[in-house]
Amino acid sequence: MAEPSTQVTKSSSVRGTRKAGSFTTSTPTRTCPCSIICVACVTFSDILFRTSTSGRRRRQNDDALMSFAFSRSHLVGITPITYSFSSSNALISVRNGCLGSMSAIFFASSRTFRATLFNVIPDGVSRIRDTASTFQGLASNASQSAFNPSSILPSVPSNVNVPGVPDFANILRSFSNVIPDGVSRIQDAASTFQGLASNASQTVFNPSTILSQFARFVPTSDQRSSLFSNVANALIPNPDQVGFRQSSNVEVNFSTGNDETSRQSRSSLANIIPDTFARLSSIPNSLPRSDSGSSVNHNDPHYYPGRHVMVHLFEWTFDDIAMECEEVLGPAGYGGVQVSPVNEYVIVPSRPWWERYQPISYTINSRSGNERQFATMVRRCQGAGVRVYVDIVVNHMAAPGGSVPLYGTAGSPSDPANRDFPAVPYNRTHFHSDCTIQNYQNATDVRDCALNGLPDLNQSEPYVQDRIVEFMNRLIELGVAGFRMDASKHMEPADLSAIYKRLNFLKDSFDFPTNASPFIYQEVIDLGNEAVTASQYTDLGEVTEFKYSLFIGLIFHGSLEAPALQALTKNNATQFGLTPSESALVFVDNHDNQRGHGAGGDSILTFKDGSKYVQAIAFTLATDYGTVRLMSSYNFTDTNQGPPADGRENILPPGNSTSDGSCQNGWVCEHRWPVVRRLVSFRNLVAPAPLTDVQITSGTFAFCRGKIGFAVFNSGKETYNGVWKACLPAGEYCDIISGERISTECTGTRVLVNEDGTVSLTLPAFSSVVLDIVRRVS
Repeated sequence: MAEPSTQVTKSSSVRGTRKAGSFTTSTPTRTCPCSIICVACVTFSDILFRTSTSGRRRRQNDDALMSFAFSRSHLVGITPITYSFSSSNALISVRNGCLGSMSAIFFASSRTFRATLFNVIPDGVSRIRDTASTFQGLASNASQSAFNPSSILPSVPSNVNVPGVPDFANILRSFSNVIPDGVSRIQDAASTFQGLASNASQTVFNPSTILSQFARFVPTSDQRSSLFSNVANALIPNPDQVGFRQSSNVEVNFSTGNDETSRQSRSSLANIIPDTFARLSSIPNSLPRSDSGSSVNHNDPHYYPGRHVMVHLFEWTFDDIAMECEEVLGPAGYGGVQVSPVNEYVIVPSRPWWERYQPISYTINSRSGNERQFATMVRRCQGAGVRVYVDIVVNHMAAPGGSVPLYGTAGSPSDPANRDFPAVPYNRTHFHSDCTIQNYQNATDVRDCALNGLPDLNQSEPYVQDRIVEFMNRLIELGVAGFRMDASKHMEPADLSAIYKRLNFLKDSFDFPTNASPFIYQEVIDLGNEAVTASQYTDLGEVTEFKYSLFIGLIFHGSLEAPALQALTKNNATQFGLTPSESALVFVDNHDNQRGHGAGGDSILTFKDGSKYVQAIAFTLATDYGTVRLMSSYNFTDTNQGPPADGRENILPPGNSTSDGSCQNGWVCEHRWPVVRRLVSFRNLVAPAPLTDVQITSGTFAFCRGKIGFAVFNSGKETYNGVWKACLPAGEYCDIISGERISTECTGTRVLVNEDGTVSLTLPAFSSVVLDIVRRVS
């Protein structure tokens, strides 16, 4: 929420209150009893995938975990394999069934697996093929006539040295004994999982996740009873030989004895297994939470591996965001998208952008779309590898207008003057007293009085907290990864903490890690010398670092010299009064300050500043400071102007992406610009590498990102000739700023790195050169 600016004339009207590929398989007629083992294998593989595709803590184990994955190309059409189980006088022979069902279940489950696996892990394909070869070796080995753990387990890739990963061999051994020993072995396996739950070091594999995933593939209670009863009963009429077929390539044969003991054993088995699974499904809910007693981390954006940048698609519709995720953001490597407020807000006749920041209710219904469209968008973006973050407005409600009632985008009436919002419902008892912020040196004034006439909610009221938590948890249920908390500066940290503690964990059905907390970044405008500071909120999550936006604008406008850029690096930020990197969300501009609201004024760089703006984006993506959010705008001549719309006030689409990154209908789409997309890929590449070899002159600032990247910036008004250490192997490179590498060609400037690792460059005023190892052309 933007704050008063001395450069902007405010109005008392409502208008002035806010400045601010498919895979198919045939259906089995019956399920193979040994599918218990298959399900365990498939579940473990699925968990490996989920664990290796979300969250910072899992990236460190990507290489080790991926070595366990199965390759679709190797499993589909796998050569026949025969496993046998011996139990009393019963012999069960299964051809293709287990491995075939593994292939079908595992690869039919997730398009995201295929999209992410081969794009994110550089050596993933070779590792997967090696593992698949192991299983093919089993398939072609005629000696594997019996499913004997002692002969099969040595072929399972070892994971004993993978931190936080349970010993799969022991787990598999427990499951392999289910048939002979029945319930006792299931209970032993359950005990194994419960033992893992009590081990504080098991941060990667949580037993509740394992068992929850296991239960996903288990038939319902009715299906289980019918299935196993039918199998057992089928054995009795013809005990010598009973056969049936599963799918088109699975044959299961039962050879049995004729004695009464065998019949009783088979009958007992038919009754035991369904009951066992019924008991097993209740285990996950009884397990202790792995985060009990630990602090909650709201600083992880939960990007998919290899992605490190989010973009704010300001005022876009849900349908257009979904398409953009699939066609642009996902392929370009963006990690997340911030969407404008999604809940019902007041309808202002001129439809300015700031009407979104005047809520009427928490119903998901806005100019962007309804709840169904929102849910579809979140799922489609997740499928493209892009997380979704929602702008949350809970500091206040809509301001009084010229008529009563005021209606919202979902048709709900309200009477803001009397603090009556029946669609929530809120009444006067849920708001602070009627006062307006007068003194920013008084924290109580800032947090308990109205900002520009907007009725100030009392977040310390339990009822108000309940409504806010319900709204945010509904968004979590729909799959979002986190929230931007608007106007956090105007809410008590203790009240926000109480709300955050009641938020649900993120949904693991959206590939989030078990017990993951939502990413939270809070709008706190802090340029210093005020009673409310950003540091008062960093224990709760990240904060929006407006000083970064101000400093980088001053530097690339030429008001500050290049050495000032050292303040915008991870190791130096706090020395210059900026928020620590791990708590800072940084940006060149946002929807408020690009319109002169909030902090920065004319110093803020926007898309209207051309090449200077590009240089500022380049530095932001090249440096190692903070979580980066880019801005995607629309053209405007009036700072109140809403998004491009037709005559019926429907928001217009931006159109398909073009080679030059341009959009239609008045949209700017900075995130589509080819140079910005190249810089996003640079950030994704160098993010794990340290910022080293800083080289500073009065007009230039250069540094390396490990031995894989280099950037140099001339923020001065004069051309500069110099030699810099680039930390890259010798050869010719394609400059990211000026062009793209295509095979061994470069559409931009070719830069020679000498044998000693240096580069000699002539840098015009307000220009930069950015190089990385993947764009070496010779």
